[in-house]
Amino acid sequence: LSASRTGASTVTELSEATSSIWNASLTYFLSTQPRARSLGLGGLTRGLPRWLAESEAGKGIAGARLSPWPTSLRVGSALSRSVSDFTSYNAPIERISDTLLRPVTSLQHLWRNDAGLGWQPIGMLSVSANWVSTRDLRRYADSTSLGRLAGASRRRFAGMDVGVERDRSVTTTLNLTPRLTSWLRPRFTTGSSFLLSRSLTARNPVRVLGDTAGAYILPQTVNNSRTFDVGLSLDPAVLARRMLGDTTALARAFGQLRPIEFSRRRTRQSTFDLATFDPGTDYQLALGGFDRFLRREGQLATGALDALELSAIGTLDFPLGLAATFSFTQAESDRYQRVQGDGFLLTSARTTEWPSGMLSFNRSFRGGPIMGIRASTRVSKQTSDSRNPLLDVAGATRLYTERNIVEPDLTVTLAGLVTLRGALTRERGTTEANGNTTELDNRRITGNFDWSPALPAWISSLKKPLRTSLSVVRLENVSCLARAADAECLPYSDIRQWDVRGGFSTDLRGSIQAGLQFGWVLNDIRHLERKSSNLSLSMSFNVPLSSLDF
Repeated sequence: LSASRTGASTVTELSEATSSIWNASLTYFLSTQPRARSLGLGGLTRGLPRWLAESEAGKGIAGARLSPWPTSLRVGSALSRSVSDFTSYNAPIERISDTLLRPVTSLQHLWRNDAGLGWQPIGMLSVSANWVSTRDLRRYADSTSLGRLAGASRRRFAGMDVGVERDRSVTTTLNLTPRLTSWLRPRFTTGSSFLLSRSLTARNPVRVLGDTAGAYILPQTVNNSRTFDVGLSLDPAVLARRMLGDTTALARAFGQLRPIEFSRRRTRQSTFDLATFDPGTDYQLALGGFDRFLRREGQLATGALDALELSAIGTLDFPLGLAATFSFTQAESDRYQRVQGDGFLLTSARTTEWPSGMLSFNRSFRGGPIMGIRASTRVSKQTSDSRNPLLDVAGATRLYTERNIVEPDLTVTLAGLVTLRGALTRERGTTEANGNTTELDNRRITGNFDWSPALPAWISSLKKPLRTSLSVVRLENVSCLARAADAECLPYSDIRQWDVRGGFSTDLRGSIQAGLQFGWVLNDIRHLERKSSNLSLSMSFNVPLSSLDF
């Protein structure tokens, strides 16, 4: 339980502001480890084959236990009141007319309540839920229709005025991870989110049944979403040892494979602006088919999304510190945007990233001038295809984009705390839209040098390290456009840049620090025939005012 009150006054040349803030909050959190009760399912596994009874699934069934009580419970409540007055003057001197000025008052009086619940009834199942609601306790003037409606929408609880609910959010999560075998681990996760936001100071009241009938309600916007995530983890090394034994050459070959992850994720979202319906439990939990996201009680959604994503990733280890990672990702989405009338504007998109992978090398050396080498190369191809069937009538075509990315990276660590790094990012892409083709060629070269030699004894008796750094970046971004009737791709953007930065910093004694930094940037915008450079130099000296440092 906590409470606080603060006040502040600020005066500038032509204005004056005063504010007062009052807060009080109460939070209760309970975390328990409830005693689980055995379900007594051990007898079910006695009649199963031995290989099944001794598997992870069989052991899980035999030792299944039930926890009837939640594992965590949180309840919180906070009350806050903030008042501020702002007065603006026409002249920086005091005048008699200033007594006629009326300050602009801003008032916020909110009551925020939240609750959370976590429960793991059985080992492979866990659920959680969170609820947050904010109520506006401020009384609005009845000189406007929205103010009168806000006053009529106030509620009472236990004989007290609890104001109007301004916003509310609800989130839920369910996670299921059954134990089948040691080499196969499936998972299922689903979650929902809900958000309600009401406007109490802007926009006009909304009629429930349209423009000429029905009761008035406060303007409100509601959003909800639901995700379904199904995953699978496959460990080829464990599977090979189970089937072939630990000493076979084939089992040792499969031992170089790390677990392979597969996932399938579906997401559904909807937004209703100026919603005329009361969002019930089914909407707050985002239950039902996709049609329930598009329409509610005769009202069409302002926007909705139905997306599906598939992904897979695996890693293969080689001798001498080599490793290769391969990944595949494909995403499809349908976006619905409400148009005038009873229809939606549908935009379908499909994005694929394949082939995609990274080859890495990491090796440490005990003797010699080289202490370690870390190198990697990432290769990725991304394609995106977006279509809008309702725009085909106007002659528009699909929007197709292709990106090819290559990113080599090399880091060498030398004796004497010297680190050298070089990296290259090369991106080439093509975009086709409305019969025109846009091509881009981006290149970024980065070099870094870091060294931390010890300071001489006449500067630092403890020989503190002098942190030295130098970085050089070369950037080239070139884009050209080829029209449908032209075969030549004409450049329309050509940007080149050099960026050199460096510096020295050290700890002289205790927390006393000193540093010197410099930088030089050269911008060459060739398609506009403009070139500019910037040179900077800065020095810093930091002395903390603490007796411990002296």
